[in-house]
Amino acid sequence: AAVGETVGLARDRERGFVNAVLRKLASRPTPWPEGPDASDIAVRTGLTPWTVEELGRLLPGDEVEVAARAFARKAPLSLRTNTDMVSVEGFTDALTEAGRDPQPSLLDPSCLLVDGGDPSSFPGFSDGWFAIQDQASAFVVKALDPQPGDRVLDACAAPGGKTIYAAQLVG
Repeated sequence: AAVGETVGLARDRERGFVNAVLRKLASRPTPWPEGPDASDIAVRTGLTPWTVEELGRLLPGDEVEVAARAFARKAPLSLRTNTDMVSVEGFTDALTEAGRDPQPSLLDPSCLLVDGGDPSSFPGFSDGWFAIQDQASAFVVKALDPQPGDRVLDACAAPGGKTIYAAQLVG
């Protein structure tokens, strides 16, 4: 199909040549690189070779590809529960009932991790049960440990998720 579509895009007098070249390539696909060097790992993981090289400077050789695969993997969506509206347990149950498989965050107990999907279709979206906030951002607010009466300047408040979470924590 790819050959046919590509040949169809070529000009009339070039179609025979394009067809021959592409059919030859399709009949003998390039072998997948199996080596341990950065360019081979980059092809297998989708990372750039320089990124793989940097990992190689930081990690033992047998861990480089494992780390590269982890970096290349799509991260789950992090939902911070608005505990003023629903408990973490209640939100977990609602997501599970909706066919999701929420996992607890290791960084912040109010965050749940889910694999993709349209957040507007999740239970509680219209009622403000959650905010889409990376678990590391929520962790920063917990580390700040805001207390009632504290004055905090969020100098980079856009869109304000950390500020809202800090306000929620102090009531």
